[in-house]
Amino acid sequence: MGVAVLSGVIESLDSSSRLQGDFQVAKWESHTPGTVTPVGTADASLPARFIACVSREESVKRLRAIFGGLGSLGASIELVAGQNVKSVEQADVVLLWYVV
Repeated sequence: MGVAVLSGVIESLDSSSRLQGDFQVAKWESHTPGTVTPVGTADASLPARFIACVSREESVKRLRAIFGGLGSLGASIELVAGQNVKSVEQADVVLLWYVV
């Protein structure tokens, strides 16, 4: 689930950076009720760095392969294993997933 959410955020930011011309009027563009995609030039309200925490180094390697194919913003994802506290201390926003 975390991979899907982070991939969606990256793709959304990447596609908004490709928009050109007079179509960049609104800061946020609504697609479906309850969802918005940022449009226009980058500003401080848009995320530019992501830290993905996993428990094992094998997961880091697997996720590098997945996120490496996400274009230029894929490089903004830092993958770490076993560094939850350090990562949270650096974050402005934290999303948690717990898999049973």
